[in-house]
Amino acid sequence: DIFKNNFLKMLLKLPFDMSYKSANKVISLGPVMTNILLSKGVKKNNIKQISNWASGINKFQNYKKIFSKDSPLKITYTGNLGIAHEIKTILKAAARFKKNNSKIKFLFACEGQRVKELNYLVKKLNISSIVEVREILLASEFDLFIKNSDISLVSINEGYQGLVVPSKAIGLMARGIPILYIGPESDINTLLKSSNSGICFKIGEDLKIFNYLKSISNNKTFLNQMSKNSKSYYDKFLTYEKAKKEYLKIFQEILS
Repeated sequence: DIFKNNFLKMLLKLPFDMSYKSANKVISLGPVMTNILLSKGVKKNNIKQISNWASGINKFQNYKKIFSKDSPLKITYTGNLGIAHEIKTILKAAARFKKNNSKIKFLFACEGQRVKELNYLVKKLNISSIVEVREILLASEFDLFIKNSDISLVSINEGYQGLVVPSKAIGLMARGIPILYIGPESDINTLLKSSNSGICFKIGEDLKIFNYLKSISNNKTFLNQMSKNSKSYYDKFLTYEKAKKEYLKIFQEILS
């Protein structure tokens, strides 16, 4: 882990900080990342905020029909599960559901450094009956898997806020999937609050997450509204076409 190696961290930090300050333009993915760049001495006028965008989107028809009142609440996690992601809090919340015999399912389709830890914790907490872990999805499987989600998990570990902005959040919004975010104050918080398309929790708030998920499990109309908010916000502010125009403006400004 390079972040635990102080010598290597400082060795890498110097050239990176110098490159940021000497660049004509630096692209930030959100306000928290912008503040970090400012703290490194990058001039405000040299920073341009442009969000990530989603790719490979298959538009769903009649999306609201996905939220069936009678089916178990499904919480999904897809993609990379690495050192920048937090998993203990959601698994502790799952353990609370196991004790209460609640109708809920947690589905992980992932790969990365922390998958081994994920499997260990599922076994240790004895929650394999409601937590399913499988290999990462093929591109052809992704939309069908996500289509059957009620809400999807995005997490960031303490210390990584502003350094990473999970692009999966943008892909979920493009598909109208409500988001449950766990982590420190980050650009994901800003995005979800602006779009009203998800809910944010801090690391360790497993009881609050348990109560929240329990409340929405019987209120699928609330999920429908978050889904609509999510897709609407993406279409208005976060599409590839909008990002492409912003990048084009930067190139034109630099080359003029």
